[in-house]
Amino acid sequence: MNLYRWASLPFFVAVVLAASGNQTVKRIGSGDIPSDQQTYDFSPENRCALLSHQSAVLKNDDHHLLVIEGGMSKFKFIWKAEVVEVLDLNPYTFSIDLTQEFDPYTWTPSFQTRKPLNVPALNRFGMWVDSSQDVIYIQGGHFYAASKWNESSYSPEKADIPDWSLWRFDVRSGKRAWEDVTGDYGWKVERALAGAVVSIPKYDLSFYGGGITNSRTSSETPLGLSRPQVGMLVYNHTTSTMTNETFFGDEEGYGYWNGRMLHLPIGCGKGYLISFVPERARAGTFLSDDGSVAEKTGESVVFNYAMIYSLDKKIWFNQSTTFFDDEKPIVRTRFCGAVVYSNETDTWEVWIHGGMSMDGQSGGIDEMWVLSLPTFM
Repeated sequence: MNLYRWASLPFFVAVVLAASGNQTVKRIGSGDIPSDQQTYDFSPENRCALLSHQSAVLKNDDHHLLVIEGGMSKFKFIWKAEVVEVLDLNPYTFSIDLTQEFDPYTWTPSFQTRKPLNVPALNRFGMWVDSSQDVIYIQGGHFYAASKWNESSYSPEKADIPDWSLWRFDVRSGKRAWEDVTGDYGWKVERALAGAVVSIPKYDLSFYGGGITNSRTSSETPLGLSRPQVGMLVYNHTTSTMTNETFFGDEEGYGYWNGRMLHLPIGCGKGYLISFVPERARAGTFLSDDGSVAEKTGESVVFNYAMIYSLDKKIWFNQSTTFFDDEKPIVRTRFCGAVVYSNETDTWEVWIHGGMSMDGQSGGIDEMWVLSLPTFM
């Protein structure tokens, strides 16, 4: 893995559980498998793979858990006397206890629970946490039809795709139950996928910026097309209220998706949000979308600037970035990001890792880039 550093700005934790073994395995559609038999095998030989999931660390007096939720799953089991591989939307929520040492190759989840059928199984959604550090919330995303991989057993028919909803999962409760906490916000929230998501537990605020709609986000959206969004959902966990603010980058009138949004606890007040969102298109326009996993529908956005939002003033502005030796990152999408404090430089840093190239040639990217933030912020 290569580590690079931005010169200046003038672990949301993403976990991939790698499947082991080199044998060729037959891949079948999940629709062939009875739903009560679709279970993960967490043994090292059959480790599952997850894609487009969400994760968060919940930490308080009695737990310190990495909770992993949703996305696309891959699992193996014996079907008609043959080892097969099945890909489908992930209906499971599970966790790793970070207070205990664990081997990354042999670990088992501290808990694993399957959603009831009335709770949506989604990918490319948003997951929020609040100040209690006891619950997670899920919203947005899409009911991926998975026609390129398999026929998903969790994807409703187009006409049956439900409206946007907000679900809460209680980690501390012995029941570990899901609850629909969708409120009446005075306006209709539109489901979007691939938005930039962040929660600030200290202030009980969560955000979901940008994203796109497509044929699998609503029963009313057109087939084969996606549309970029310019809104940013702002949810107040204390009052259970939702507002919609503008989310924009280098130019107004564009929608952005497939990026990361992070909280910078600096300056006076609540601090700032910083966002890098790699794909954009004119808001309100429809884009061709074939629904494939690697579909890249927007024009690329490079790392020459950062989108910054003042939480107190509620305004966006852009800040240019510079690069050591003029070496710039490969243009990428769907990367991971985290904010860390560097004792070495006495500054906050943004770490960007991985992603998928947008040049159609490089595929997955294993680089890590570090952006050092200026003292003026």
